[in-house]
Amino acid sequence: MNYNLMDMEKMMEVLMASIPTTPEKATGKVGQFCRSLSREKAVYLTLQPFEGAVAENCHLNTAEAVRRFGGRVVYGWTVWVSRSCAEAIFHSVWETPEGELKDITPKADGEGEILFVPDPKRSRDLEEGWSYSNRFHAFRKGKTTFVYGGVEAPERYRIAKKFLNPIREAHGLEPLQDGREVEGRAAVPA
Repeated sequence: MNYNLMDMEKMMEVLMASIPTTPEKATGKVGQFCRSLSREKAVYLTLQPFEGAVAENCHLNTAEAVRRFGGRVVYGWTVWVSRSCAEAIFHSVWETPEGELKDITPKADGEGEILFVPDPKRSRDLEEGWSYSNRFHAFRKGKTTFVYGGVEAPERYRIAKKFLNPIREAHGLEPLQDGREVEGRAAVPA
């Protein structure tokens, strides 16, 4: 299948708009989503990793920070947004002995700041290995729909399938499956 430059530029524009990032403001639909996660106030935290912190391994990093420096683990949600939805990923941050919240876990994508919603009703069991499924909040024209992990596929999977499957198939790769299959996570339901 042949693609012209305009097709490729459009595909990149759509895909880039679908990549989640830290929201600029926790207001409107994003604020509403944050309030659906917990009654606690959403806060922006700048990444402050300590030596030895492992990327994308927040629960072990915060447990290690508590062991080494004191304080406590605070569980909650990191909120990301794309053009079509907001996504909450279960996360933990470190509260210093002085009471300051710090995100000490480096991000694989290089993000330097997160929007964090503390959730005192939830915790993670490192020995048992369970956590919570991601939560989604799809932005729809004229209405807002709450979408929870596994119930409905986020729009970004539909977009990825539409544009990437012809390219994947042309290179002999398996096509992306339905979003529910791609997204599936082994986790205890929230």
